[in-house]
Amino acid sequence: MRQFGWALRCMQIGTWSAPPVLTRVRDAMLASGSLARRIAEDAVLVSMRNGEAHEDLEWDGVHEHYVVDDEPIDRDEVVAASVIALSFDRGCEAALAYHRATRLPLREAAPTPIADDPFSMPAWQRAEAYFGSNGLRALRSELNVRTARVWLQALELGQINPCFQALISVQQLLPAIEAFEIYIEGRDEPAIEVSANALAVNLPVWIQAREIFDAMPIVTFLPANFAARSEVEQASKASRSAAWMAADGVLDALDGGPESLDESGVTLLVDRLHLVETAAEHCLRLMRLFRIEGVVGGSSPREWCIGPVISGSVILRCRVRR
Repeated sequence: MRQFGWALRCMQIGTWSAPPVLTRVRDAMLASGSLARRIAEDAVLVSMRNGEAHEDLEWDGVHEHYVVDDEPIDRDEVVAASVIALSFDRGCEAALAYHRATRLPLREAAPTPIADDPFSMPAWQRAEAYFGSNGLRALRSELNVRTARVWLQALELGQINPCFQALISVQQLLPAIEAFEIYIEGRDEPAIEVSANALAVNLPVWIQAREIFDAMPIVTFLPANFAARSEVEQASKASRSAAWMAADGVLDALDGGPESLDESGVTLLVDRLHLVETAAEHCLRLMRLFRIEGVVGGSSPREWCIGPVISGSVILRCRVRR
């Protein structure tokens, strides 16, 4: 609030100087009028700030309000001020990142998120934002730990793959994280558990799909889906599910196109079948890490995912090595 509030004031007067103490920043914002005045009035609670600075701030658990110099401060007022201050801060950071990015020379877009990009918000904030950009509302998160945890408001069946897509991006931004747990608010057990290694294995499949398709085919996240299933069920059962998903990807590519294929239709069909093969190849890599031998009519990715379609049934023979 202090830095961005003072920057707003300096842009208005056309002169820059180092940010002073918060009281002077608030006074300047109040004097400027318009949006800055409203933000200062609603977001900067002087009594709360002074109480914390002078260690006079107390919490009255009986009446559920804060107390500074025997004066109560309503909890809802503090919550509202915090929301406005955080929104102002995030909005200014986004504007600053955009301003810096537009001053860079044109370059090819990076295929994956860059963890140490100096022209972006901090990595953990961008990580949280990836859930929102994939249609998921993240209520809170713990990202500064080896096993990261994210609590979502909801996670419907159709949001599982968008969640995997968010996690793949987050794993690129926060490479020190070893595993991820996704929770639905109010539930004790995680809805999704997946290792960072599985997401890294899935990354080439995602990049291939992103470069070709406007909408992500379901099979794009086959390796991550298999890894997550393996956390809650036997690996042999998870591998059978993955085989069915691969076979379904082939059938969807064959049946989902137009009845009469022109050149563009053939290209799309080939691209989709190639994606299924790539996803199966990387899924088989994960199965080897899980010490599983999964075969459907052969050991190659093409035989594994296309063989079931030709035969009309899926028979997965798997053996877990002791």
